[in-house]
Amino acid sequence: MSFKSPSLPADLVDQIGRLSPFWDSGFLRRVRFCVMRTGKFISVSPADRRRLQVLIRDRNAAQKHVWRAEIVLFTADGVGTNEIMRRTGKSKTCVWRWQERFMEEGFEGLLRDKTRPSRIKPLGGEAIDRVVALTLGDPPGDNYATHKHPKVLQWLARHPRWTFHFTPTSASWLNAVEGFFATLTKRRLKRGVFRSVADLQAAINRFLEEHNQQSKPFTWTADPDKIIAAVKRGHQMLDSIH
Repeated sequence: MSFKSPSLPADLVDQIGRLSPFWDSGFLRRVRFCVMRTGKFISVSPADRRRLQVLIRDRNAAQKHVWRAEIVLFTADGVGTNEIMRRTGKSKTCVWRWQERFMEEGFEGLLRDKTRPSRIKPLGGEAIDRVVALTLGDPPGDNYATHKHPKVLQWLARHPRWTFHFTPTSASWLNAVEGFFATLTKRRLKRGVFRSVADLQAAINRFLEEHNQQSKPFTWTADPDKIIAAVKRGHQMLDSIH
């Protein structure tokens, strides 16, 4: 349903009118209403529609905010739930959730995730101690064998200041060298054209020479408590999406 017309049932107009304490006879000409589920209505004012459209076109916007805005606009344009599900790739309960969130909290509600208790229990002190002990020890596995390759051992022999410390599975972000690899990829390799392995090696070596000319000692400054808190927030955000 869209704008006011003489054919609107009286009970529908009455329900719509109760949505806003400032409703008057011209209100329906300024705001578009659309039926969601039985007894549920969503309204999109011209100002909100502009904000939703700007959000969808913003290439820097978070994708979750984009598809939430799309759900609202599709609903306001009279698109059915099944078609909204097809266009956005979201489930029916997800579509209903964000329709209701917009109805309750407006545009700003689409940008907020309601916090939920994490389904993952926090690690106990004994488990943390065991992880630390395993990290400092010699881990088994194929990845470990790679670091014991004769060429690697020869390189280590030539660079006695270097020592390997192995991190647990899925914790490679703890490696300071991962940040260096990311920088190497972004600045030298991502848009490079290499016609042979030798060209690739030469590009990497040039980057190393330039980097070493302005290298600085690495100092770990991250607060472990803040990292753990960020992980918890990530779990809560994932829970809110599904």
